Amino acid sequence: MPNTRNLQTWSFSSLKQYERCPYSQYLKRIQRIATEENTDETHPLVRGNRIHREAEEYVKGEVPDMPRSIKRFTSQFESLQDLYKEGQVILEEGMGFTSDWEPCGFTDWGSVWHQSKMDAVIKHDETTFTIIDYKTGKSWGNEVPHSQQGALYGVALMCLFPQAQSITVEFWYLDEGKTKRRTYNRSQLTAQMANFNKRAVQMTSATEFPPKPNKMNCLYCDYGVANGNGKCQYAVDPDL
Repeated sequence: MPNTRNLQTWSFSSLKQYERCPYSQYLKRIQRIATEENTDETHPLVRGNRIHREAEEYVKGEVPDMPRSIKRFTSQFESLQDLYKEGQVILEEGMGFTSDWEPCGFTDWGSVWHQSKMDAVIKHDETTFTIIDYKTGKSWGNEVPHSQQGALYGVALMCLFPQAQSITVEFWYLDEGKTKRRTYNRSQLTAQMANFNKRAVQMTSATEFPPKPNKMNCLYCDYGVANGNGKCQYAVDPDL
């Protein structure tokens, strides 16, 4: 990726973090200050990555038995595995888009502007799709960000498949055995695109990155006291 003074690309997670605290993205993606890799298997991020990997391996048929971590969705994963064998499922594929929302390579540096990676996409036919996102942890309190994430995934898929008319987004809460879904049509996703475009342009054209330290922002920041050993000079200790 070119070394610039602007943020050249964005994803849902980086947009959310930028809007929470622009300075955190400055440290991560412009200053490129490294953070220590967390290897604690009980850490939510480490555990979530492991479960996502287990789910992908099962759907691909790379393991003989269904992992315990996804057994609350036994029938759904069995069906997903069958559809994968029939060539109807796209798994963990990085999707890149230019600033005009034209598809490009996920790592086409110089061209790629937005990056999305979805856990699973079912292509029912040329116009109908289902996006599946696996979630670990609790659904409560995450209704708004998850809804926004789903809408953005729908926008990206609509741009990738111009013939798409109906896109359903499903969140599988693997720990709770709960599913949330919403179906979008093209007009709804076009409206969502305009909203995301405005927010993303503001992010990728920014030249100043003011810190917004508070206990909640710093608690979940890679550079806060809890996660990054206080590498941010503005970090607030969430325990104080």
